[in-house]
Amino acid sequence: VTLTQPTSTSYTLGTLTKTVLPAGETASFTVQPQAGLTAGTYNKTITVTTDQGTEATVDVSFKVNAAFTVAISPDSAEIIAGGSQQLTANPTGGSGSYTYQWYEGSSATTFATTKEVTVSPTVTTTYKVKATDRIEDKEATATVSVKSVQAPKIIKGANASWTKGGKDGLSFT
Repeated sequence: VTLTQPTSTSYTLGTLTKTVLPAGETASFTVQPQAGLTAGTYNKTITVTTDQGTEATVDVSFKVNAAFTVAISPDSAEIIAGGSQQLTANPTGGSGSYTYQWYEGSSATTFATTKEVTVSPTVTTTYKVKATDRIEDKEATATVSVKSVQAPKIIKGANASWTKGGKDGLSFT
């Protein structure tokens, strides 16, 4: 039999390995989603016809994941020196199975590999998370700055006291 190259609107089909088949032989072709498809599941039946009026069908299904991104929450923070801030990586899209690498400043050394980290910078510091999804080693990065601020200091009036009924109030600087 002579095979006719199949076509599809949602898939890119590779060329048949053979178009003329003697009895008992097989032919194959590749199938992959077309570039630019929106997220969703695509189910199609692909039909290969012959010059003898016969056909073979193949049911194919692909799931196209939404674009893979990651954000950090909060996206910025101010903490008092000596304090801490929890940062959370929030990936969306992709395969749904993620790994994480957290970096501090311009360091190339990972300091954590969890979805959430608690940081305690003593100066303004930028934190970066690289989230990787296991399909095609896709990566997405997000950064957040955490600004460390000094707590206010009382420099005058720290040990003052007030007596009920007294004429003078309290003053702090």
